[in-house]
Amino acid sequence: MSKSFINLFVCTLLICFYEHAQGALPWKVAYEQNFEKIEEGRLPDDFFVLDGSFSVQQRNARKCLILPGNPVGEFGFLFGPRFGLETMELSYSCLGGIKSRRHSAFSGAIGGIRGLNYRINPSSRKGILTYSDDWKHDDHITWESKEWMRVYIKIVPQPVKQGMMITLKTHLESDSTGPKEGFTRFLKGTLSGKCALWGFSYAEKEMRWDDILILTR
Repeated sequence: MSKSFINLFVCTLLICFYEHAQGALPWKVAYEQNFEKIEEGRLPDDFFVLDGSFSVQQRNARKCLILPGNPVGEFGFLFGPRFGLETMELSYSCLGGIKSRRHSAFSGAIGGIRGLNYRINPSSRKGILTYSDDWKHDDHITWESKEWMRVYIKIVPQPVKQGMMITLKTHLESDSTGPKEGFTRFLKGTLSGKCALWGFSYAEKEMRWDDILILTR
């Protein structure tokens, strides 16, 4: 039996054992923001706006974060504590809009805006995953621009410096059964920094975010 095969076998066993051990640990809430306690017209104290006229507003009996549809451009913010490479899941709800064939697009990132970036492209029904400007992967997703959607970005670091396992999922917020599909990719690299959310108001429609949640293990 070759040495390379033995090394691969041992690494696979370690990864399986690590993931099983991780799955037995409970999730802890590291950050949560539903905007209910934020005064209208203001922002949470921990938000660092990179660009854009964000504010908390009431919409259809729901308090949420609003970005006006104009001017059209790319606008975003950083929030929450800093994270390194650890088991965690960032999730959030969002609502964009559509005008003609133009859809608003959403992005979420872990480890700063140049860390692990997951962009939703509703026009092509693609979820686009990028890392440090030098790695890219896209996959099909289910998306509705006229309904609230829920997005999940989960990272599980692997043992013996094998990198990280990334799982991406989206689903209708109104669907209580949760996501029915997603995709998982393995990536070598490290992360360090805050989480970020931003939007591309291509549809010239108001963009909304709500129920931001970060879980860690």
